[in-house]
Amino acid sequence: MENFIIYSDNYPLCTLFEAAGLLLSILFQSGITALFGATKNKLDCGNSTIFNGSIDNMTEDFMNTMRPLDTAVPINVAGAYMTSAGIVALIHILTSLFLFFSVREIVDVIPTSETSFMKAFKMIIRYKPFMILTAATVASILATQSIQSVLELYLTHVKKNHTVFPFLAGTLIISTMILLFVWAIIMRRIGKKKSFFIGNLCLIPTVIIILITKSPIALLFVAAAIGANTVACGYIMPWGMLPECIDAFMLETGRRPVEIFYTFFFLGAKLVQALYAGLVQLALGESGYDAKKCEQPESVALTISILMGAIPGGVLILSTICLYFYPIDDERAKQIQLELKTMRY
Repeated sequence: MENFIIYSDNYPLCTLFEAAGLLLSILFQSGITALFGATKNKLDCGNSTIFNGSIDNMTEDFMNTMRPLDTAVPINVAGAYMTSAGIVALIHILTSLFLFFSVREIVDVIPTSETSFMKAFKMIIRYKPFMILTAATVASILATQSIQSVLELYLTHVKKNHTVFPFLAGTLIISTMILLFVWAIIMRRIGKKKSFFIGNLCLIPTVIIILITKSPIALLFVAAAIGANTVACGYIMPWGMLPECIDAFMLETGRRPVEIFYTFFFLGAKLVQALYAGLVQLALGESGYDAKKCEQPESVALTISILMGAIPGGVLILSTICLYFYPIDDERAKQIQLELKTMRY
């Protein structure tokens, strides 16, 4: 027999502050690099697509390509990244320390049966509530990641206005930071499952606006603010629902392999995200996208629109269906805690 570890009730709140710190670091990094003028070099499309037939110009262009590249880093770029790196590191250290000292690990008095890693792993992947929660979480994350990964390409090649990208990204990040605390309050009022479900549905207006290619740019800012609800819920809801799923597993099996649950949940989500990122690059390559060219074929715009609209909408439906069939709602979670309390006392 062995004793297991449980976390204090303030764990979701601490995770909330950690997520806010992560978003804040992204905002600082983007803002500082822009402030120092360390922006990415854009292609000079005005000259790259026009040829005036001059031999002198052709010779000059050829000689320019043969010159060695200037690998020296400008002072403003080096200063921008050094400053942002220092601030981001400080934010991560502070949020990590806050999480470390705010979450108490308590040795529970309920004994559980010890089991091998492989046996526990097989039991976990056969546990229906956990697999449903994992599928819902991964699908929700992929829906938002699909939009974020090609947002700049969408603005450049579909909307033909890449200058609004930093403002649109800033709107998304700031809105998400604010909504993290809003959804933390809503979660306590209506429960985690309902909050996650509603948060997923908030992405539907965003997808609709994206699919309307002739929609005004101003609507994209509205879409970013609405879609931030889904991003915020994806940061806090799964990590609040997972401990309840583990408690239910312990009551049914008498075992509590917490480390395997969290490893499979976190690593599985990251692996799927990495695979999807590779598929995005493959899809862009097959569509004829060339980062060195200003003018892209029409198939590129179509592919980007699908990646920004159709795919997020499809995986969002999958996530919502999974949440609908997830058996541990707020009432069931309260019953689980009551049963655990009875076993302890």
